Amino acid sequence: MTRRFRVTDIVSMTVRTLSILIASLCVGCSPPEAPASRATSDPVPAGSPPVSAMAGPVRYQASMPQGGLRLVQTSDNRVILDERAMQSISYTNLRPTIAFVQQPDGADITFTYVNNTGQAQPLGRINFAGIRMDDVVHFWDVRHVAAKVRVDRNHNPTSFAPDYPGDAYSPVMVIEDSRNILGFQIMYPCVQYDLGVRMRFFNNQRWSGDGGPNWAATFELMGSIPSGETRVFQVAVRCQPKAEHWLKTLLPYRDYFWSLYGRGPTYVRDPRPVTAVSLSQQRDINPDNPRGYSFPDRRPDIHGFRPWAREIVRRQTELGYNRAMVWAMSGQFDRARARNYPANAISPIMDIPAARDSRMEMANVASPTLSVGYYIGYAQKVERWWDIPGPFEDLDPTNPDQLGVAMKEHDMVVELNGTMVGLDAFETTRPYHAYAYLALLRDRHPNIKYIAELSPPDIIHTMAGSFLFDMDVQTPHVLADFLIPGHETWLCAWGQQVTKQLGRKPTMNEWKNIYRQYAAMGYTVLDLETVPIDPTMNAAEGWVTNIPAELRAQPSLTPSPTPQAPDWQIGPIIPRDPPPPTGGEEARDPESLSNDSGDWGPLPDANFVRPSSKLVRGRSPQAISTSSATTTSSGGGASTAGFAPTGGGGGAGAPA
Repeated sequence: MTRRFRVTDIVSMTVRTLSILIASLCVGCSPPEAPASRATSDPVPAGSPPVSAMAGPVRYQASMPQGGLRLVQTSDNRVILDERAMQSISYTNLRPTIAFVQQPDGADITFTYVNNTGQAQPLGRINFAGIRMDDVVHFWDVRHVAAKVRVDRNHNPTSFAPDYPGDAYSPVMVIEDSRNILGFQIMYPCVQYDLGVRMRFFNNQRWSGDGGPNWAATFELMGSIPSGETRVFQVAVRCQPKAEHWLKTLLPYRDYFWSLYGRGPTYVRDPRPVTAVSLSQQRDINPDNPRGYSFPDRRPDIHGFRPWAREIVRRQTELGYNRAMVWAMSGQFDRARARNYPANAISPIMDIPAARDSRMEMANVASPTLSVGYYIGYAQKVERWWDIPGPFEDLDPTNPDQLGVAMKEHDMVVELNGTMVGLDAFETTRPYHAYAYLALLRDRHPNIKYIAELSPPDIIHTMAGSFLFDMDVQTPHVLADFLIPGHETWLCAWGQQVTKQLGRKPTMNEWKNIYRQYAAMGYTVLDLETVPIDPTMNAAEGWVTNIPAELRAQPSLTPSPTPQAPDWQIGPIIPRDPPPPTGGEEARDPESLSNDSGDWGPLPDANFVRPSSKLVRGRSPQAISTSSATTTSSGGGASTAGFAPTGGGGGAGAPA
């Protein structure tokens, strides 16, 4: 059927054209070495309208009569958004130009900030208050996987503040009440701007003339704009009747995301389970075993690596595993336990004669039918020495000396014929650094598959598989299925919730059923119990099984291209004398000594919620903070910090 253009169509196209022209004026928006974004077609300029603009009757009439968004349901004139409740721009001296485009189910609003002052200026917040929804709503919390959380205006907590890409998967907010689903999404080149955004949802403070009780959704732009530069952000607001799928409100973001990062991952997904091989446990550290190597008859510092090599082969031939991930190859720290698992996860074996001389036993395990990987603890930190207490040295990948130290571990993975690397505590506090560093790793070692922990954001998930713990996950990763069809997401089968329900550890048959349930949701199972496996435990194609047909997208037949690596220099490793120890027992982190931080075995009690002292960002009921980290609040409380650093033993592992 030929579509007839109406006057409103012509006006919309004219406004769109103006928006694109405004966006094209953006200058100086990228770091000097930003890796090129990948795209399956010409990328959409920052701030241009999403390609998912929907034709059809206007079900929700949008307007901006006083500079704020007003949204009215046309069927009954119900006000969904009332512009009187709050200014659209706050916490900045800049006044962006605003371009507005009506959509059948909402609006696209482009905010263009130009800093003509003589100094950097904060970008502030973009506000959408006056949300006239029920006193009880459901907020889709997109930290880890998307989970629907009930929020009652009359009871605390009534606010959320996840930040992207720090702990939210995507920069989106979706709210539901008994009648409608309201979605907000902010679109901007996150990597190029090197900028995060905090999404705040809360019960708005009342004031005279606000029109009544209302909820508010705001985007806090967590950074500043240098003098003389321009930044463009587009916010798409979509509303749907309750009967429709909530992901439909996020179609604009999906299309924008695809335009920048491609329709699918840059790697080839492998659905087969992975067996975790943990060579060291913190609880096994003692004066005769300073690195905590487990199983006396397999200690590589005494017997070399042949016993562990045989164990990995046994798991292939007897249990059915064709993939194995090795933790703690170099052991674990004793005096510096707060930094377990070590960032120098492999190279320190060269200081142990039996381990050094037998390391090729591990290299010979790998074959076309057996993929072996190695987990690198604290993958964005630098460890120059073994077990020296003191503060972390943060990795600045633009520093050739630090990058050389980090690459030593990654290069040894290749020497060992490894084809997978686990990136422990892979933070996205600096979007550009994290994304570009991963592009550099992919370019240097193109045959390695990287797995990033803990639950990385969508931009990282395009280049690395994701790592989740099952105590954090009860549902499929539908947002990843929606945005990155073909993604690989590991689920560490800790079984804590099932153990608590049963009052005991699951039997082997119960473990098998648990693995099948995780696989059916689309997860690649990470095995900690050496459970025999079969093809029924291979991960399902979640983008098919979890997404409605009308919103479903098939992955590309070939992986999306990897972004161009930055031109960073990898310097030689310059020997340095280690600093003097800061003291005996007082140098140890008392918290890490009070639990099984860094261990993979029975937990101290049924209520202990984490296998390590890692700070779990954005989930304070389960968070274990450290002296060097600032927590963010849980599902409910507004965050009090920016990008919170991870504070303790990072990594995952398994009993042998």
